[in-house]
Amino acid sequence: KMGGFLMPTETLSANANGSTNQWGQSHLGVQEYQTIDETSLSGAGTDYINATVNGRRSMFGFTNTSAASGATINSVTIHIAAKESGTSNVKYVVDADGDGSGLDVSSTAQALTTTLTEYTKEYTTNPDTSNAWTSSEIDAAEFGVQCHQSLGRNTAFVYAIWVVVDYTAAGYGHKVSGVAAANIGKVNGVATANIGKINTVD
Repeated sequence: KMGGFLMPTETLSANANGSTNQWGQSHLGVQEYQTIDETSLSGAGTDYINATVNGRRSMFGFTNTSAASGATINSVTIHIAAKESGTSNVKYVVDADGDGSGLDVSSTAQALTTTLTEYTKEYTTNPDTSNAWTSSEIDAAEFGVQCHQSLGRNTAFVYAIWVVVDYTAAGYGHKVSGVAAANIGKVNGVATANIGKINTVD
């Protein structure tokens, strides 16, 4: 948010199992993605996926972009609701091609706590190309987690995974009160993509 104007974002939920699903899950009667398809910490239920073995990875497909489709993508952020039993860590994983190859695994392990907490990892560029994301690349990508811990019987638990796309809406090229159009998502609740004029002034 800048100067009273909202930066537009779109939240994507898990809607398919990815190329690799190696974590266990608390609810065996559903697909793994259905265990973690919530889109907020408060919305995370009692079901989870879990891993105790270093290197175990689970990937997921997500809903396609809608509001952000065709827009300029500023960043893609993976959100997880997670906790640990003992000392456990996870790494974030991006498969930009969605084909199980060319994985980008975060070099920094995310330490967990025994309290269910929301953690995030932002990608300002597509890690496969080092260029700005496009909405079509986001639609094709898989996102997930990898267990990262030393030997032992400690367990990482993930209750929800969702992706937030920060974008600049297309079709708006005006400043408002000196604020650049790129930093304006809405004016009086109206998406900037749907605004051509303000007070009928060109």
